[in-house]
Amino acid sequence: ANALRDIALRLRQLRQLVVFGRAGDGGIIEFAPMFEETPWEQRHPVGLDDVTEDPDAVSLVLFTSGTSGEPKAALHTHNTVFGAVCGIREALTYEPSDVAFCPHALMHLANYLMAQTVLCAGATIVLLDSWSGVRGLEVMVESRVSQMVAAPVFYNAVLTAIEERRGPGDLPPLRRM
Repeated sequence: ANALRDIALRLRQLRQLVVFGRAGDGGIIEFAPMFEETPWEQRHPVGLDDVTEDPDAVSLVLFTSGTSGEPKAALHTHNTVFGAVCGIREALTYEPSDVAFCPHALMHLANYLMAQTVLCAGATIVLLDSWSGVRGLEVMVESRVSQMVAAPVFYNAVLTAIEERRGPGDLPPLRRM
């Protein structure tokens, strides 16, 4: 919450801060009481039956060079993202007891999809604000990560951290990478 307060000073258009855990004071919302314990009707003036948003409207624009090397946009809707999330959840057999880790930036497609997949499964996702193999390994052990999804460079950094540490150490209870 304190780190968010510092960041918020530089974001003039920011409307609301939300944190997991204790929000403290200063108008910061605590996630669980607001989003898990407060009924939808108390948080939103429009009932779910009256919502007019279109789940087939473009909600995500990604840019890629694809195989041609020429930049192009890939357009996704909530429905296409949800379709991907359902497939990932089924293929990787996420369960509520899982703790997932994806070291990519949250706005990278890999972590964007992973966070939604894990949330849809009712599982837990671990996020880092900055990456290093050593810190990644520490967080994975502390959080008891059971599934990791990442580009090869991240796996290599974790393996290097395991090889370079002095003496035996705990390993995360990974069941899938």
